[in-house]
Amino acid sequence: MDEAILLTKLAAPRKRFQGKGSLPLGICDLQSLEGTGERSSAHLNGAFLHSQLFMEALVDVLNDGLVDSPQNRDKFIQVCSLQQQSNQKQLEIVDEFKDTYEADYAIWWYTRESFLYPLLNQAFRVENITMLLLCRFFIRDIHQRISDLGELTSVNENMTCYRGQLMSRDEIDRLRRLVGSIISMKTFFSTTLNKQYALVRVDVPNHNSSVNNIEPVFFEITIQCSKLYMREPFANISAESSFPDEQEILFSIGSLFRINEVLNEEGKFWKINLIYMSKFESPLLKNDGNYLNTIYKHMKGHEVYTRSDMGKVLHESGKLNEAESYYRQMIDYVSQLDPQVLQQRDQEDECLKKLLQCLGAETVKVDHAKRITEKLHYYRFMLALIAREKGDDDECLFWSEYLRYPDSDFDLNQLYLVYYHLLTGEVYEHSGQFKKAYQKYEKAWNTLMVMTNGEGNSRATPEIFMNIGSILLIISQGQNEPLDFYKKALNIYQGMLPSGHPKIGVGRLKIADYYRNRSQFQLALNEYEHCHQIFVRSLPLDHANIGLTYYGMSLCYLMIDPQKNVVQTVSLLEKAKIILKKHLNASHRCLIRTEEVLQGLKDKVTTNK
Repeated sequence: MDEAILLTKLAAPRKRFQGKGSLPLGICDLQSLEGTGERSSAHLNGAFLHSQLFMEALVDVLNDGLVDSPQNRDKFIQVCSLQQQSNQKQLEIVDEFKDTYEADYAIWWYTRESFLYPLLNQAFRVENITMLLLCRFFIRDIHQRISDLGELTSVNENMTCYRGQLMSRDEIDRLRRLVGSIISMKTFFSTTLNKQYALVRVDVPNHNSSVNNIEPVFFEITIQCSKLYMREPFANISAESSFPDEQEILFSIGSLFRINEVLNEEGKFWKINLIYMSKFESPLLKNDGNYLNTIYKHMKGHEVYTRSDMGKVLHESGKLNEAESYYRQMIDYVSQLDPQVLQQRDQEDECLKKLLQCLGAETVKVDHAKRITEKLHYYRFMLALIAREKGDDDECLFWSEYLRYPDSDFDLNQLYLVYYHLLTGEVYEHSGQFKKAYQKYEKAWNTLMVMTNGEGNSRATPEIFMNIGSILLIISQGQNEPLDFYKKALNIYQGMLPSGHPKIGVGRLKIADYYRNRSQFQLALNEYEHCHQIFVRSLPLDHANIGLTYYGMSLCYLMIDPQKNVVQTVSLLEKAKIILKKHLNASHRCLIRTEEVLQGLKDKVTTNK
């Protein structure tokens, strides 16, 4: 086909290539990671860590039957039908998708002009977790097709691909400030091998950026073949695209790039050069001692318990409402499973039979009834923890009751009993029944000592110490005993966790609260600032622990100098309120206190004007 005709055809306006505004990015500042320079963007690294964990979980759905369950697929179709109810053409495509979709055709569906691309892109852009979880089967299938096609994509020498789009000037300025940093695409990233096609996208007639703050941007992405490994998450998808002439290179979610340079091309458009990075070049996987790598490895090995536990990933990142919704869905799904049906599937599984033959084994029997029970115990345990963090005492008691009668021969169930006493004790504490709370904490400790043969080495140990410290803080008069328990808890966290882990920040947060309670406001402020440094480098910026830290800092500033620090106090309380309202129940004592103090200060400022 003639080049001019081809470009005219390809340049026809299509929604999938009319990107405008910000790209959903995760950012890792290498200078702050390596301890060089004094960049103000170190706080972005915690968000980068958790966004990568989330995207890994999105595509790694091994043994997560909910993803492909009829309930999940039906709900997805219902949502799509509601969104497209005024568009008859798209409703027909929704029905077609429902009746004919197969995983092998995921890329064809993704590139087709339909409701799917805008829906998925919007969900990534605004981080609509609920929608992304509904789309998880589709995201998984696209990623798998990219991986399979990637093996067929020949990269024998350095390859360059391109993308043209419109972006806000603010977003361009942010990328200019972060030259040298790593960015992670929190969406599928479409590019083309055809440079002229991409340039057509930035040739905007009569463009005036001063009017709408939007600029044309030309991305040039270099892929260095010498640094590639097998199964890199990008591929030439022309063979499966609904528009094969586009020569499209599609990068999967979580793909990493280094910002090499950002240049203004004679006022016509901005040129952004990116260097593609193999996943093994990611600071999360590089064993060079950087703190993100040590925290990531620990989370993958100890805190994200199974490869498919999306709920745990959401919980660790502080997305409590989404984690709660996920575990409720899992309970509904797992409760409906029939152990006999699962056993029959095992017997009919040809792949499993061949594996057993290779191993020289005849049968491997799985007790599906026991496995279902264990999963339900775990999901209810997680819901109890989530209710505790949200400040919902009634829900916490409800789910804790399931932890009360564990099987004596299963250590994890014994740990559930420890948490039953621990969580119900916290509810007593919140209602002012301090003696009952203390007795519950003692029972938690005694149960733990039996479980660990008197050693007391458990993830629950520092939590018990912190809770005992909290009770002593209320009933003791000027004694240091609460601080001793807080320091014991912190020492345990420091001994069992990598430096910079957020739970170390939790331990320090308790110590900061102690100093504030004892009116040692400067000592408390120093601890809160230390907590803040830990949290912003290891957690998303909207995590509740950061909100609680802002709350504590604000009260210290207010008490140190009420007149001088009023503006800073109000600013911190505003930040705390925004974060805490996002995650906590309206009845949570910290949220209520934040709103009360903030309103009081605003009233005072208004009165003094």
